[in-house]
Amino acid sequence: MSRFWSRLSLKRRLALVMVVTGLLLVTGIVSGVLVVLYRQYTGTLSRQQETLLEGLAQGIDDQLHASLDALAGVAQVAPQNTLTDPVAAQRFLSNRTGIQSIFDNGLALFTRTGRLMAETPYDPDRTIREFAEYPFFKQALSADTPIISIPFRSTKPPHHPVVQLLVPIKNPSGATVGFLSGGVRLDQPNFLGSLAQRRVGSGGYLYLYSNDRTMLVHPDPTRILGKTVQPGVNHLFDRAIKGWSGSGTTLNSRGVKQIASFRPLTQAPWILAASFPEQEAAAPLYNAALLLVALIVGLGSIGAAISWWLTQRLTAPLADFADHLQRLPQLVGDARYVHPQGGPGPELEILASSLNRMVAELDQQQATIQQQMDELITVSTEQRRTAQLLRLITDNVPDLIWAKDLQGNYLFTNLANAQLLLLTDDTAEPIGKNHEEYSNRIRAERPDQKDWYSFGELCGDSDKNVLQELTAQRFEEYGNVQGQFLYMDVYKAPFFDQNGVLLGTVGCGRVITREKQLEQETRRLARLYRILSAINQKIVHKPTPAELFQFVCATLVSDDNFVMAWIGVADGAGGYAPVASAGVPLDMLQEFRGSEHLQAVAQGGDGSLIMSTITPENAPQLLCSCCANLYQIKPFGSQATYQITPDRADAALLVVYAAENNFFDHDERNLMDELVGDLAYALETDASEQQLEYLSWYDPLTDLPNRQMACSHLTQALARAKRANTSLALLCLDLDHFKDINDSFGHLAGDDLLCLVAQRLQQRMRATDTVARLGGDEFIILLEGVKDLSTVVLVVEDLLNHLQAPFVLENGLELRIGVSIGIALFPDHAQTAMDLLQAADSALFRAKQKGRAGFALFSEDLTHQATERIQLGNRLRRAVELDELRVVYQPQVDFATGKIIGAEALMRWESPDMGSIVPTRFIPLAEEIGCIVPMGEWILRQTCQQGRAWLDAGLPPLSLSVNLSAHQFHQADICQVVADILHETGFPAEQLELEVTESALMQPGNQTIELLHGLRKLGVRLALDDFGTGYSSLAYLKHFPLHMLKIDKSFVDDIPHSDKDMRLVSTIIFMARSMEFKVLAEGVERQEQLDVLKGLGCDLYQGFFTSIPVPADEFIALLK
Repeated sequence: MSRFWSRLSLKRRLALVMVVTGLLLVTGIVSGVLVVLYRQYTGTLSRQQETLLEGLAQGIDDQLHASLDALAGVAQVAPQNTLTDPVAAQRFLSNRTGIQSIFDNGLALFTRTGRLMAETPYDPDRTIREFAEYPFFKQALSADTPIISIPFRSTKPPHHPVVQLLVPIKNPSGATVGFLSGGVRLDQPNFLGSLAQRRVGSGGYLYLYSNDRTMLVHPDPTRILGKTVQPGVNHLFDRAIKGWSGSGTTLNSRGVKQIASFRPLTQAPWILAASFPEQEAAAPLYNAALLLVALIVGLGSIGAAISWWLTQRLTAPLADFADHLQRLPQLVGDARYVHPQGGPGPELEILASSLNRMVAELDQQQATIQQQMDELITVSTEQRRTAQLLRLITDNVPDLIWAKDLQGNYLFTNLANAQLLLLTDDTAEPIGKNHEEYSNRIRAERPDQKDWYSFGELCGDSDKNVLQELTAQRFEEYGNVQGQFLYMDVYKAPFFDQNGVLLGTVGCGRVITREKQLEQETRRLARLYRILSAINQKIVHKPTPAELFQFVCATLVSDDNFVMAWIGVADGAGGYAPVASAGVPLDMLQEFRGSEHLQAVAQGGDGSLIMSTITPENAPQLLCSCCANLYQIKPFGSQATYQITPDRADAALLVVYAAENNFFDHDERNLMDELVGDLAYALETDASEQQLEYLSWYDPLTDLPNRQMACSHLTQALARAKRANTSLALLCLDLDHFKDINDSFGHLAGDDLLCLVAQRLQQRMRATDTVARLGGDEFIILLEGVKDLSTVVLVVEDLLNHLQAPFVLENGLELRIGVSIGIALFPDHAQTAMDLLQAADSALFRAKQKGRAGFALFSEDLTHQATERIQLGNRLRRAVELDELRVVYQPQVDFATGKIIGAEALMRWESPDMGSIVPTRFIPLAEEIGCIVPMGEWILRQTCQQGRAWLDAGLPPLSLSVNLSAHQFHQADICQVVADILHETGFPAEQLELEVTESALMQPGNQTIELLHGLRKLGVRLALDDFGTGYSSLAYLKHFPLHMLKIDKSFVDDIPHSDKDMRLVSTIIFMARSMEFKVLAEGVERQEQLDVLKGLGCDLYQGFFTSIPVPADEFIALLK
């Protein structure tokens, strides 16, 4: 082509250029018009597709959201027995006809373990019942919230492609106990499958797929549930998976160019797409283009002929001029100048004149350039020598030297910097590149080693700081280079040219990694020697083991690296009793006595166990239960356990906890080894052995004899009493409600109280008596040589009076606490030490049963009572399951109208083998054994169901009262329990009255008031039961949102004969009216009582005068 062009004359070239230019211009204009039209046309198609997708996507999202809401609504009303009774579950699902129309693959009910309890439509031949291992169930179980499953083949023949919508079923406490699921088929014309039937144009279509490339809906049913679009085939398909939405042109999986639109759904990780063949879309434009091409060819031919004729006429003089220019290098003298002989216009003369001036100037400049070139050759030789010298100097300096421009790109680097930081031997290669390019390249070579190269992140920040402040600065920069840690001392300064223009930064650096390591090692060794020195100095002064242990723990924790430390001593029963601690209270370590972790250390070969990397994720699996509990209170990263004296009976263990992971390296282990060795040496002294002996026999908190010494003294005292034929008494003492003190004021306050109690007990005892602490808040007192029972009773009464005085703790807190005492005598109640301890403990239980803050004597009847109580408690636990409980209703009458306006629901127990058991016998027992809460929920649900049934039967609205026990009232979710039962039964909240006793309400803090207001917000009414028999306090009462006060039967019994009761009842009624409370009198049995109460202004009454508590059917008869 170039040879052809070179052969053409200027005029032919001009003619050809004009023709081609014209053709290109017309072609360009037409092409531009076609491109604009094509873009507008395809843009309009794309917007139409996007509008279509937006409407369809919104409809699908709305349908999915509504379906999940419908499932959630059904899950909330699902009875709890549907997860245990398949028949009830199937009946429940079959009755959900409204929601079944949403899910064309049916409904299913699963337990939390994946067991299928029911399904619709019911399939009696189903073989698959366990779904715990199915992906969609695992997905729901891990989420614990409503989810839309990944698509899969239905387990029902013929195994259609489906997606499952699952919602958790919660129990009253909020825990997930099962799942309700609805299935939607992907191959049916529902709100999902109908997408496959839509068409875009004649060849376009819609489809739906998930973020993992699984096709959900497609006109080609063979592609459903397949991943037929591989990564890289359809780039818009791939972008949509990453979150993009919009339209564009792409190739589909069959290689056909398409105009495609994509829009993600919000309710599920799915993407709705539309595809329209580009060939079909652009067909009109292609026809127009063919017509324009024909027009261009015709017009171009005409234009070419005209251009050729004009060029021939105009360029003849230029051909002569061109010939002269070709011969110009061979011409000399005046022949080099042009002398035109006329032409097509003045332009040729101007051109000839300009050429003549240029020839003259070129001749002069050529002479000047030759002279300058000779001079530059001389200067360049000198500069090259200087640059080579500077390069040799910088490349032989061990320090790193570099210069960078304002963008951080290298302008210069010496060999040390290139080799050490950039990992290259070519100092020219980095020029024009920045450090980040090399960092990325180096890391890309080792993608599996994240710490292979991390140097450079600080460099950019320091460069910016120098450029901002325009001052020389010193920095310390560090990071990993080829997996090795590198630390550098760096100087950087701004870099200017000779005119003061800022070019960038210049810097130099020196590797100081070893110096930094030595500095850290020096500080660390100093710390280690400081700890050892302090402990060794303490050992020199020969402290007791307890003092030494406490000092060691405190010294270790005073170092910032340790968060906790404690030492335990073998207790002779295979465990270790903690005797000293720092960073954690000693009483919180008592559960370590039987720790498997400590036993593993004791049985280990080297007497130590170290855990280096403890995180919140692995702590529950890596640590023993004791350490795991401790981790929740104060997290730690490493733990080390060492045996101090492994070969001795009183072996000790040292346990330390460090904040950092991998803390116990070689140096730290040497420190611990030396420390353990020093402690072992110190414990070999006689004084330390005596102290350890003391800890084995005495309680470290109170200094009283412990259980081991108490049993020894008791055994010896029994032997003496048998030889002398005398009597002795064993008192077992327990502090009432001591747990509440620990929970309210902390374990330190509890420990302080135990010490004060021990002091008072010792003050009232004789020197021959033994006071011991068995553990917790339990003490025993051994009285030898007692004359008779009356003497023992006098001693006990003196103790009770002495312990009634307030205790003032170290923190200034003043406490009063009751004490219960059980008494057992030798030889009346037992002959051996263990039997006597058991007898005293049984008597203690009887004292607590009688109301605490008193004493009780052991007797044979007590054993029978205890056995009967255990049997009754076991049967009571099963009473609800065996349907032995009944609800009876006692009418409540309005004084004003004389009509029954409500009833109090009361519980009765009808045992098949024990007969009718009175409430005064089984209600306190239920509170003690912890089953009063489920029994309370049972009667509340039964009452609401009965109330709803009466309303449905057309009876007038009645107020139904249900008692809440103190245990039930103070459970955390009482408001939710009541709300759930009201919702489940449909009983109106305003017709439910909850009765609470004064003792349940009189609790410190605002929690009680908050609970009452929470119940009032539900719409229920609140009544204060047995008013006047508890801790009546107007200060509290005015804050309670009560509706009614119930006067206890004990105040009504002696009306009108007791003036005191008359005044009390009158006062209660007056006070209630002033506080806008209703008043109900309980236990009204006689007409005279009724008359007096009506005269005093009482609002309501109940009692045997109207009716005893009766079953529901008899209560209806009373209403009629």
